[in-house]
Amino acid sequence: MTLRQLEYIIEVAEQGSISVAARKLMISQPSLSQGIRSIEKEYNVTLFTRGSGPLVPTKAGAILLKKAHVILTALEDIKKEIALVEHATEELLIGISDSGAIINRIIFRDFQKRYPDVKLMLVEREQLTLERMLEAGKLSMIFTMIPNENPNLTVIPLVEDEMLVALPRSHPVSCQCVLDNPDMLDEKGKQRYFPFVDLADCKDVRYVLSGRDRLKVAQLAALRSSFEPEIGFETDTLASAVSISAYEPHGTIVPQLFSTLYDGPDRPFFFHGKGKMPIWNFTLSLQKEFHLSAAALYYIKLFIGYIDHLGLLTNNILVDDILGYLKKEPTPKNIQTL
Repeated sequence: MTLRQLEYIIEVAEQGSISVAARKLMISQPSLSQGIRSIEKEYNVTLFTRGSGPLVPTKAGAILLKKAHVILTALEDIKKEIALVEHATEELLIGISDSGAIINRIIFRDFQKRYPDVKLMLVEREQLTLERMLEAGKLSMIFTMIPNENPNLTVIPLVEDEMLVALPRSHPVSCQCVLDNPDMLDEKGKQRYFPFVDLADCKDVRYVLSGRDRLKVAQLAALRSSFEPEIGFETDTLASAVSISAYEPHGTIVPQLFSTLYDGPDRPFFFHGKGKMPIWNFTLSLQKEFHLSAAALYYIKLFIGYIDHLGLLTNNILVDDILGYLKKEPTPKNIQTL
């Protein structure tokens, strides 16, 4: 029995007439009659009472008629669902940190030009929240610090990021660095590089710290390697901490990647601290058994490509090697996961 024959049964039942049903189905009356008889022969039943009045389904015909409606309705639902999937807008949900948000702003136009129909959504939350969302499949990827140990995530280190101290340009340390390093600033007054300073000379400001526990711990570890800092207040975004640190009497501690990327109007000077400063690793995290769309791969290519442009990719790994790994090609030796 075919789907077409099921349509025959339904039409004959609705019209009560072979001739009328044949016209509706746009087939010949003999062809329709033959189709009905074929089903009756296959199941050894009579589907319709035959007499002078309208055709009426028998008990067997009523059963088959009911099932025919179920089957054809299910088939129509399948077609509709497939059509929705085929024409659905792809959503790319990315968990992101302060540094990642700046990189996204830089690469977004190139991504949108290649994939104008992909809906890109950025999610900025606490680190643990982002990890749980990624693990649950609610995010495609996250660009953040190293996640907590989680066997359900694949983590690719991108940047081994040293922490830097930010001070107002009017601070004595800043003024002395400009005198000692006249090439530190370009013609627009932007830093070309980050000189080294003694953190003990930076203790006379109030420090703005992150409201996120793990980042705050790293900030305090950097400062307490030389002195016990006076804490002014906390803020959830590094951009706020940095902009405040452009003015006396404030300072902050930020990862080098963010220091390099930050382009706000209120810009302090950034410095390496002499001695061992904490390392703040920046990573790409995916589900353990990840599957990435072409749009997701292109976004990653743009993202890590920009980090490579800054010369900050860890261990001199190559963008193409990372992409090869993400495409499930043989893993190059210089690609490490955590």
